[in-house]
Amino acid sequence: HPDLYLAAILHDICKLDTAIANPKTGYPSSPGHDSAAYYLIKESESIQEWIQKYRGNVEKVSLICKNHMKVKQLSEMKSSKRKKCI
Repeated sequence: HPDLYLAAILHDICKLDTAIANPKTGYPSSPGHDSAAYYLIKESESIQEWIQKYRGNVEKVSLICKNHMKVKQLSEMKSSKRKKCI
């Protein structure tokens, strides 16, 4: 489905913009990169046009990008929260 392919390309688009050194390990981390990608997509007409050019739905692609880190947590979520997320 185009939305999944496009989200796969865009989901980490803001990783470098949000990169920091993890204070505990010293390794790089990018907290908030998922939300930053969501807002970048929502605010950028050129990215939205690119998504639409490839038959993607801007709202779906941006939401997949915003929530892609939550996939790891699905098994730990309450059923109602898991259903809402999915």
